[in-house]
Amino acid sequence: MKKLIACLLAVLLILPAGASLAAKNQTSGNLTNKQVMQMTLQAREHFWNTMSGHNPKAKNSTCQSKTFEYRGLPYTYMCSEFSTKAKLTDYLTPVFTKDAIKKGFEK
Repeated sequence: MKKLIACLLAVLLILPAGASLAAKNQTSGNLTNKQVMQMTLQAREHFWNTMSGHNPKAKNSTCQSKTFEYRGLPYTYMCSEFSTKAKLTDYLTPVFTKDAIKKGFEK
């Protein structure tokens, strides 16, 4: 579980949100300011939900954020909606490319 949390923190700190979103959602050569703003806000929401360990908008979500410190590093307990790598990948996929998520987990 500790490795998963460390990987998640690394993913979220390493992934370039703007580049991932633009690459995934761009169907034409240009993005409008409105599209960029929507993608950025969505990426920010997914980022902070993941960092807090739960998605407050999830159905029947009653999990509370819990953190602890180990060897000087902060860790967050992940709630059931993020309890596995597959679940977290499914949550991040609408916002980030699969390649970006994979690279984030590797680093």
